[in-house]
Amino acid sequence: MPNQAIMYEPGHYVGETSREFPGPVLTSGGRLMYMPAKRSSRASPGAAEGTAPESGQSFVGRDAELELLAGCAVATASGAPQLVVVEGEAGIGKTSLVRQALAALTGHRVWWAGCDPSEQDWPYGVVEQWLRQVDPELVKKSVVLRGRLGPSVAPVAVGVELVELLGSVQDLPLVLVVDDVQWADDASLQVLGSLLRWLWQERVLLVATCRTDPAGAEPGDPSQRWRQGTWAGQTQVLRLSGLPEAQAGLMADEPLSAAVLRRLWEHTRGHPLYLRSILASTTPGDLADVGAALPVPTSLASAVRRSLERLPADSRALVEALAVLGIPSPVDTAARIAKLHEQDFEPDRALSPLLEAGLLVRARPDPAGPPGAAVPVGIAHPLQRDAIYQAIRPERRRALHAAAVGVVETDAAWAHRVASTSHLDGPLAESLDAEADRNARLGYLDRAATLLLWAADLSDRRELHERRLLTAAEHTINLINPRGLRAAHPLRGPVEQCAPCAKRTLLLSCYVYMDGDYQGAVRLGEQALAEAEAEGDLATLAQARLRLGLAVFQSGDAPHSALLLRQALQDESAGTVNDTRTYDTIATQLILGNTLLFSQGPTATLREPWIAALPADRALARSSGLIGRGTCLLAMGDLQAARRDVAAVLEPGRSDALPLARLMALIHLSACHYLLGDWELAAAASEQILAEGDIGGFRFHFITAHAYAAIVAGGQGRWRSAQEHLDASQSQVPVPTFSDQSGLAAAAIAQGRADHAAMLSALRPLYRDALGDLVTWPTHQFWPMWTEALTATGQLDQARDALAHLCGLARRTPFLRTAAAFATGQLAEAHGDLHAAADAYHRVLDTPLRPDDPPFHRARLEEAACHLHHLLGDHQTAAVFLDRARARYTALGAQPFLERAV
Repeated sequence: MPNQAIMYEPGHYVGETSREFPGPVLTSGGRLMYMPAKRSSRASPGAAEGTAPESGQSFVGRDAELELLAGCAVATASGAPQLVVVEGEAGIGKTSLVRQALAALTGHRVWWAGCDPSEQDWPYGVVEQWLRQVDPELVKKSVVLRGRLGPSVAPVAVGVELVELLGSVQDLPLVLVVDDVQWADDASLQVLGSLLRWLWQERVLLVATCRTDPAGAEPGDPSQRWRQGTWAGQTQVLRLSGLPEAQAGLMADEPLSAAVLRRLWEHTRGHPLYLRSILASTTPGDLADVGAALPVPTSLASAVRRSLERLPADSRALVEALAVLGIPSPVDTAARIAKLHEQDFEPDRALSPLLEAGLLVRARPDPAGPPGAAVPVGIAHPLQRDAIYQAIRPERRRALHAAAVGVVETDAAWAHRVASTSHLDGPLAESLDAEADRNARLGYLDRAATLLLWAADLSDRRELHERRLLTAAEHTINLINPRGLRAAHPLRGPVEQCAPCAKRTLLLSCYVYMDGDYQGAVRLGEQALAEAEAEGDLATLAQARLRLGLAVFQSGDAPHSALLLRQALQDESAGTVNDTRTYDTIATQLILGNTLLFSQGPTATLREPWIAALPADRALARSSGLIGRGTCLLAMGDLQAARRDVAAVLEPGRSDALPLARLMALIHLSACHYLLGDWELAAAASEQILAEGDIGGFRFHFITAHAYAAIVAGGQGRWRSAQEHLDASQSQVPVPTFSDQSGLAAAAIAQGRADHAAMLSALRPLYRDALGDLVTWPTHQFWPMWTEALTATGQLDQARDALAHLCGLARRTPFLRTAAAFATGQLAEAHGDLHAAADAYHRVLDTPLRPDDPPFHRARLEEAACHLHHLLGDHQTAAVFLDRARARYTALGAQPFLERAV
C-alpha cells in the first residue's frame, strides 16, 4: 500500500523530494541489493483535500514551464482535461517545478501521489494515496474503492469508479499528481491509462513526473505505456534540462563573481541538485580557488560526504538513521534507532545543520492527524539519500537496520531484518519463506516473489536457494499475476542457471511461450511433464499439464489440449496442488472451455458439469463457467444471453476474474456488442483489451482486439484507424487457433469500401478452416462475407456452394437467417430471378426483428429490398425500406453504407 502524501514546509527543500528509500533491486547476476521496503496503512488519514506540497523559497527559473502549467490549469478549469508529463534525469527539478506551479494556483483541489521502487509489488499505490485525500463519505459510495484494493481487483473496475468519483468532486478543478511515475505499480499504471481514455469533459489536470536518463525516456518503458492509448484531452510533455548560467547563480546564498559562476555552471551544467550540493559542501574560498577541485557531480557522493564530515556527531547520526529508514519519519523515531536518547540529545540542535545543508526537509503537520502528532522529517532527494546510505560504515548500517526492526511496520521490518544480516541465515530465510507463502495465499504474488528472492539469497544450501528462486519465478509468471510478462523476464537468466528439474523446465517453457514460440513451448512442456512424473512433483505436474495444454491449444491441436486440461482438472480436484488450486482450476476451465468448443462444438461443451451446474444468479457463478457458457451461446447465436454471461465476469468486485478471464470475457463481449449493433461498445471493449492486454503474454488477445477495432472502424469509415489496427493485428505472433481474425478484419474493411475483390482475397486463406463441421463464432462472420464476395465478383457456382453452407449454419444458428436471406436474394438477382429474390428477402423482412438479430444484417437486407423494389417498379415500398436501412446505418455509425444507401 502507498505511503501518506507528505507536504513540505516552504524554505526547506531543494529540487525533487522523494518519499522512500529504494527497495530490493535484483541485479543482473540474480543477487539482491537490500534496501528497506515499506507498506503504509491506509487507515490513517493523509493530506487534507484541496492542499498540495508547497514550493520552497529556493526555487529559481523555469518561467516558461511554469507559464505552460498555469495555462493547462486554466484550460482544465473550463472543462478541458489536460495531461502534463514532466520528464528529466534525477535531480533536475521535476518535482520542484510541479510544486512551484501548484503553489501559485487558487481555487483548485490537489490530490498528490508519490511512487517508489520499494512499493512496486503492492498494487494500486497511486490510487490508495489519492483516496486518502478524499472525503471518506464519498469513497463509501463506491463498491470497489471503499474495499481493499488487492490483486484480485481488476484495474478497469477501479478506473470506472475512480472516474465516477472524480465526477462527484467537480465543484473545484482537480489536479491529480503522480510523482515519479516510472516507479508506479502496474495496477496503478493501468488505472492511469483508463483515466486517459475516459476523461472527456471533467475538469481534471493530470500531472506526472517521470525520471529519464539524459537521452530521454525509453520507448518500451512500462511507465510510458499508460499514455500511449486514446486520450480525448490535450497532452504536454516538458523535458527539463539544466538551468541557464544566469539562473544557476541565484541558487547561491550570496552573489557569485562571473568567473566563479562560470566555473560552477560548466562543472554542473546547471543541474539544480548538483549545484545545491556543491554550494552546501564547498566554501566560497574553494569556489574561487581555481586550483581547488570541485566534487564530481556525476556521483554526488563526494559532495554529500563532505557535507557529512562537517556535521556535528548527533546530526550525522540522525541523518544516517533517516537514510536507513528510507521514509520521512518523526525525529524521535530516528533518534531511537540511532540511540541518541542515550546521550544528551537536543532535536533542534541536531536538525538545524541538516536543514541548512539542504540534506533534510521537514513535513508540514497533517491537519487530519491526531493533535500533537510528531512532524516527520526526511532526506531531501533520493540521490542524496543513496549517497548518505553508502557512506555509512557497513557494520554501522547493519546495526541501524537491526534497530529499525522494532520500530517500523511489520512489512517494512522484513527488509530491515534482511539488511541487518551480513551472512547466510537459514532461520531468517525460513521465516521469509513462510511470510512469502502467506502473501501468496492472499494473492500478493509480487510481494511473495520479493520475499522469496531475499530468502534465496540468505539460504545456506544450494537446493534451498534454487527452490526459492524457482518458486519466486513461478509467482511472477502465474496466470493470476497481473504483472505477467514484465515481472517474469528479469528472472529468466537466474532460472536458466539453476540445476535441471521439472519446475525449471516448466518455467523455461513459459518463457518460450511468452516469446510466441508455441512449438518450442510444447517441446519444453512435454519435457517438464515427464520430469515432474519422474520426480513425483504433483504440484508441478498439474501446472505442467495446464501450461502444456495452453501451448498445445495455441499450436492448433484442440483435442490434445482438451485431454491435457481434463487431466489437470482431475489433479486439482484430487487436491494434489497447492492452496492456489481454486485459481488454477479457474484458469484450467477457461482454457478447456475454448478447446472443447473448437474440438467438440458448443452443444457438447455446454454439458460439461462446471458449465451445466452454474447457478441462476450470475454473481454467484464462477467466472470460468460463465465464460464457457457465454462462448457456447455466442457460437449458437444466443447473443443476448451470451452478452449477459460474459458481462457478468467484468462486474466490479468479482474476485475470481483472473487477468486471463477478463481478457477472454472482453473478447466475447466485443463480438456480442458488434453483432448486436453496439459498435461503439465493441470498439471500447477492444480498446480495453489493449489497455489490459500487456498481461501474461497472451498474445492472441492482441490479434483479436486489434481485429475487432479494425472491423468497427472499417464499418464506420474511419479508414486510417482501421488500417492501423489491421496492421497491428497482422504484426502479432501468429496463433493457429485464432489465425482468422486478421483476415476477417481485412475483409470487413474491404466490405466497408465495397471492394468485393479485396474481400475475396482477404477471406480466401481462411476458407479451408471455415469448412469444419463445428459452429464457432468466427465462422458467423466468414460465411456471410464469403458468399457476398463470390456473388458480387460473378463466381456464382462457388457462391451457390457457399450459400448452401451458410443456410445450413442458419438452421442451427437462427441469427444468421437474415444474412442467409440477403445472400440468397443477391444470388437470385445475379441469376436474374427478381421474384425469387423478393421471396427470399420478405421471408425475413415480413417478420419482426428478434432480440438476437444483428441490426447490420437487417440494414443490408432492407437496402437490398429497396433496390429490388425499385427494379420491380414499386417505388413506395422501396422508399420505406430505404428509410429503415438508413436509420439503422445511422444508429450504427456505418457511414460508408449510409452514403451508398440512396
